[in-house]
This record gives sequence, C-alpha cells and structure tokens, in this order.
Amino acid sequence: MEITPRVHQVEGTDGNCYIVIRDGLILIDTGMPGNSRRILSYIRETLKREPSEIHTIILTPFHIDHTGNVAELKKVGNTNVAIHEGDSPYLSGEKPMPVPKGRRSLLFRVLRLFLRFTPVRADIFLKDGETIAGLTCIHTPGHTPGSTCFYDSEGKVIFGAMQSSRPEG
Repeated sequence: MEITPRVHQVEGTDGNCYIVIRDGLILIDTGMPGNSRRILSYIRETLKREPSEIHTIILTPFHIDHTGNVAELKKVGNTNVAIHEGDSPYLSGEKPMPVPKGRRSLLFRVLRLFLRFTPVRADIFLKDGETIAGLTCIHTPGHTPGSTCFYDSEGKVIFGAMQSSRPEG
C-alpha cells in the first residue's frame, strides 16, 4: 500500500516492512519470518520492479518482527544490511536475543520453538546522525539498545520501531 509517494508499506508481514523507492529500492525492516515471498511478490506485482533492485535493508531494532526475513532477502542481489551498532551483536547472533520479563516471557519462549531466525552480520553499522540512502539515522534507545528512527526529508516521513507502553502486572 502506498502511504505517500514513493513509500510503500507491505501489509501482511505480521510486523513492519516498508519500501522506499529511490535509485533502486530501500527496504526498511522485513517483518516476521516466513514473509519473504510476500515482500518479493509485492515488489514484482505491485511496484513492477525486480527484487534485485533492493540495494539496502535498514533495520530499526533487532526484534524478530523487524528482522525475520533479512537473511533471505539479503540474498536477492547486491544488498547491504544496515543496523545501529548497538543492535548489531543481536542480529549477528554474537549476543542472545533477550526474552521479556513477566507474563510475556512464556509467550516468547513458546514462539522461539516455532519461529526460526537466521543470524546475519550487518554490512553497515550506523550511528546517530548518519545518513544512509537519503535517510537520517536518529538513535532512540529504550525499545532496544540500538533502536533507531529514520527520517526521510524528501518524503517528510519518519520510520521507527513502535512499542506498547502497557505496564506489566
């Protein structure tokens, strides 16, 4: 679904996934595992583009609903993966992904039995204020150590991880 000119949200990925059309395609987040075909189909059928045009995958946090298809999608062309340096050890598997505390802990432990994540080493390690593919990185720690938002001054759009603020208990 086009949300603003040259910015599309790929619906049905059970997570976040956006495509920015510039000189090629920029993918921001990749949704939950098992949705790479949906993303590739959207690129071919809706955008009438080739998946090999994806030159950059930008990840806002390391959580699986943002990174679930990055390993598969990285293989479609000469694609660089970018993530904030604070989240890169989780993406690469150097550090284990933390499990939330409280009642959500059980849900995450069960989901790990069914959802497989393939670690990926990023090509680009971002810092606050850097620009990548025309998007400015804004470090917004809290959701994860390396949570980021990306501001697109051309399209007047900001991309970032969302978190519920519902208290545990």
